[in-house]
Amino acid sequence: MDARHPSTRERDCSARLFGWRRTSAKTDRFGRLLRYVWTEEGLFNEQIVRGGFATLATFPPDIKYLERIRTAQQEAYEAGRGLWGEDACVGPPAPPSQPMPTATSPAGQMTWYTSSHSSAQYYYCELDPQWKSLSPAYLRSYPSEAALLAVWAGTRVKFHSSKC
Repeated sequence: MDARHPSTRERDCSARLFGWRRTSAKTDRFGRLLRYVWTEEGLFNEQIVRGGFATLATFPPDIKYLERIRTAQQEAYEAGRGLWGEDACVGPPAPPSQPMPTATSPAGQMTWYTSSHSSAQYYYCELDPQWKSLSPAYLRSYPSEAALLAVWAGTRVKFHSSKC
């Protein structure tokens, strides 16, 4: 799929819908319907991730097609398609934001931070001041590195600092 070519988008959007399959959960925690969508060309969920138009999101226990979609996302990332393209987020720079205070962690554990923005690449521990540069609108914090990785498994987010 080529995000820049209108005829490609029209062709992809005109594929005949064969049906959808409900996952074991009807909705996610925000009330959005969870479905696998099938067209005459195959699993639509996989196709839009492969084209770089969407990212993998998992909602256990609904992981039937996890590996297929994870592979599609890796292919899109490596090819620089859609969201993974160099010019995907070109625009005016965001105004500087005020850093958020560090959360206090129980029993000496560190808080871990990342951005939920689609272009996010790194996660940080609270000892690394770089986390303060993340936009408050997208800032997500976790009580442990394991908790962060459980949510972001299968994405390109990787550890940034040697300060932790």
